[in-house]
Amino acid sequence: MVAACLAVGGGLVRAQPESHASVLRCDVAWMDVATFRLALSAEGLRGVEILVRDCGDESATLEVGFEDGTSRAQEVPLGDVPLGARSRTLALVVADLASLGPPVEEDEVTSEPPGPAEPSEPAGAATEPEDPPVAPDASTAPAEPTEPAAALGDPEAATETPRSPARSPAPWPAPARPSWRVSANAGVRVLPLRDSALLPALDLEVAWRDLLLSAHLGGTRTQLALGRAGTLLTTGRVAWRFWSLDRPGVAVALRVFGEGGLVRVQGRPNGGGVGAIERAPALGGGVGLRVQRPVGRWRIGADLTLGWLRGLVSFAVESDGLRREVGGVSGLMIGVHVSLTRRP
Repeated sequence: MVAACLAVGGGLVRAQPESHASVLRCDVAWMDVATFRLALSAEGLRGVEILVRDCGDESATLEVGFEDGTSRAQEVPLGDVPLGARSRTLALVVADLASLGPPVEEDEVTSEPPGPAEPSEPAGAATEPEDPPVAPDASTAPAEPTEPAAALGDPEAATETPRSPARSPAPWPAPARPSWRVSANAGVRVLPLRDSALLPALDLEVAWRDLLLSAHLGGTRTQLALGRAGTLLTTGRVAWRFWSLDRPGVAVALRVFGEGGLVRVQGRPNGGGVGAIERAPALGGGVGLRVQRPVGRWRIGADLTLGWLRGLVSFAVESDGLRREVGGVSGLMIGVHVSLTRRP
């Protein structure tokens, strides 16, 4: 079983009677403590202490301590790992580090223990005189042995054995699937420089990491004494998220975007008047702020944008000869939307 996650000061607290303790210093929304504990318990780790620290959007650092006081640490990149798979991924890397065991010092040498001393001859034992040495004949002398001394049982040649090198951590596995998001936004665009100041809008967005692609649709209708006019705006956006903050309970992001598409205004007069349709390209850009709160695998919040769009403004001439703005989208824009994001 995995011990309760405790962080007291800078030390590690071992829970009893658990087999090992884990300390989580991950102040991020994607860290699922229950999944992390369950994955660790399935690995059956014994006699190790686990520390997870320095967590962020792109990486986390793991440290596994052993009973002899040594430890192994590894920084794990998480930029391409889906949020739902990060907690279990960290647990698998912990198990891999624990399987390596304590690190081996470079100067450690494994040697065989010295053999038992040969018994000395008892005092007073009779000794036979040794024969004088005889020089061997070159023609009858046996050939020099060609085998290594260690193979012939030479104890001096076998006093040291080579040490196996320390194992290095396994290479980082490739992510199972990409890090993408889908968002739907509904709200209004405020046009403070136009007579028709509110333009209801609906957005659909697909994001890959910090790149966002979205389609926008907005429209409104103006009622006049001469008739009515309708405005339709269809554009696409390319945005780049240049800053983000992901904390438990809140996620904040800033982005810049460019926008382009078409604005269309159609007039429908009353009586015998003649209607008209006007079209013009729409080009612009701006900045956006998104603030959301995680709810399970969803994020719900607000999306605020400030930008400028060069488009089309249409006018109608009333019976008194005055021109009146009847539709169009152009100039300063302030977007206020409710945002709903689905994570993989």
